[in-house]
Parts: sequence; C-alpha cells; structure tokens
Amino acid sequence: MKHHIETEVCEVEANGWVEAGAYYSAYFTREPQGVKGCPLGRSQRNMASAIQDLVARTNQESGTTFTVEDLVIVRENGVPVEIPE
Repeated sequence: MKHHIETEVCEVEANGWVEAGAYYSAYFTREPQGVKGCPLGRSQRNMASAIQDLVARTNQESGTTFTVEDLVIVRENGVPVEIPE
C-alpha cells in the first residue's frame, strides 16, 4: 500500500520558541487506516528527517505500529520530489 505524503518547506524567524531557519514538514494527504489523528513530522535538517519524524510520531500517537515501505511524496512546494533514501 502506498501512503501519500504532502511536504513543505517554511522559512521562520527566531521568536523565543523556535530557531531561525528552514523547517521541513511532512503529513499524510489522507489518514492511513488504523492511524488516529493526523501527526505532523518536522525537522530542521532535511525532508527525509521530517518524514522519519512523521512515522515516529504516527507510531507513538496512533496506538498501533505503522511502517512506511512504499512511500510516494506528492509535492514539495508544488514540485514532485524524489523518494528519500
């Protein structure tokens, strides 16, 4: 089963809560079966880390183990992107 993920990159300024810089975000286009809520993955390192964070949060928050094997990234700021290694 393929899970579609939306991705985006956002530049933010430091505000006391976050550091300035680029933040990568990943979230499911549609909630996968067995997953409760819609977790958000986020990272300052790269998009692959944001997707790993999404999977980790899904596993912790959904009450079920979730594994991404076939991953399709829908878009990154409107442009198709490669599947991360």
